[in-house]
Amino acid sequence: MKILRKICRFVRGHQRAAAVGFALMAGANAVNADIQLGVLQTRTDIFTNVTVYGKSDTDLFIRHARGIGNVKIKDLDQNALVSLGMAEAPSNAAASSQTSGSAKKDEKPSNSGLKAGSSSMSNLDAKFREKVMPNLALLSTLSPVRLNSTVLLAAIGLLLCVYLFVCYCLKLICEKTGNEPGLMVWLPILQMFPMLRAAGMSGLWFLAFLIPVLNLVAQIVWCFKIVQARGKSVWVAIGLLLPLTNLIAFLYLAFSNAGESEKPEQPEPAPLGPLLAEA
Repeated sequence: MKILRKICRFVRGHQRAAAVGFALMAGANAVNADIQLGVLQTRTDIFTNVTVYGKSDTDLFIRHARGIGNVKIKDLDQNALVSLGMAEAPSNAAASSQTSGSAKKDEKPSNSGLKAGSSSMSNLDAKFREKVMPNLALLSTLSPVRLNSTVLLAAIGLLLCVYLFVCYCLKLICEKTGNEPGLMVWLPILQMFPMLRAAGMSGLWFLAFLIPVLNLVAQIVWCFKIVQARGKSVWVAIGLLLPLTNLIAFLYLAFSNAGESEKPEQPEPAPLGPLLAEA
């Protein structure tokens, strides 16, 4: 019992000291507690989701959205210092005077910038008009060609005449090889069948003309075959394949006379013996 009484007396005597100690510890924790800031702006960078966890005489140690780092206290603006409790908020009069002063400072360069920009734009406009306007005046003197119905009909008529002339040439080539072209020689795409028949080639070659790479082979074979069927030289086939001479070779095949292979066979002369005997 005596021991319990001594313990109670000790606790009552040191109760006030314990309370003071707990208060001091709480105050220390409050001082050392992390400071949370949504945005912290310095002269060189802007940090988000900032937690200030340490401080020295010259630096703040922070955690932010991009990692961990430190910032110089001298680089913080007034608002950041106030948020961190390192400076007092300015009075309303000082804030208004500071705001008006900054607005005036911002206003002057903006006006000067506008003046400089307008002068540079006017110079560019003058140079543009000096270089471009003479060319525009020259173009305005030229009479533009208007695509009216007359020009369009004339172009269509010319293309139709060219197409019919080509079909007529194909018809002559077929007839001079001894093949009747029929109506298909006048029809696009289908005219390939009488031309293959005139060259002595199967109609299945038409499929080769529809396949890339094979169409080149088919074209070469047809050129040599049609020249052979017309009884012409191999140089005519080469001329059909070359881009500068193909038109001349094509017209030559259509309008030239029959070749050696197309000449009808002459009947052999009858022997003179029976004729002399009859005489």
